[in-house]
Amino acid sequence: MEASRDHRAATHLYKRAIIQALDELQDFNLRSNIDSIRRHVQSSLGPDHNWNDTIFLKTMKTLIHEGDVEQCANVNCGLSPNFKKRRTKSCNAAIEKRMQQQSIQLLGNFTHMTMSRSSEKGSPIKKSETTKLKIIPKKIYDGLHVPIQNPMDTKAE
Repeated sequence: MEASRDHRAATHLYKRAIIQALDELQDFNLRSNIDSIRRHVQSSLGPDHNWNDTIFLKTMKTLIHEGDVEQCANVNCGLSPNFKKRRTKSCNAAIEKRMQQQSIQLLGNFTHMTMSRSSEKGSPIKKSETTKLKIIPKKIYDGLHVPIQNPMDTKAE
């Protein structure tokens, strides 16, 4: 019973390490070579980890069979488009959930402040529009009864 539990834990560990290796190698066009994936997984697990090549290869076969990894040219592998879509959807769902939690927390923190401010303030008063006065120079001169000729008049008297 414990042997199968250890095997499942090791398989899960290798699965996460393989997917992380494919992400970090970023060989999108040529795909990653299985040997480079193996070296990357070995270095990510560390020197104190007891490497098991059989579990690594079985985990790679399982990932290919499940459709999470695509195999091209028998030695090159990359993440499948279906796996990338599923991962994107789950990441987006996690982000949405996190943002909803944050907005609820923010609303909870600020509701007492906004309610107290809105109750103190009255409705805004609309300012009346002032009419613009047009100043016509001829009328100004006529109103003053100054015998000076209007500079704006083009007629000669």
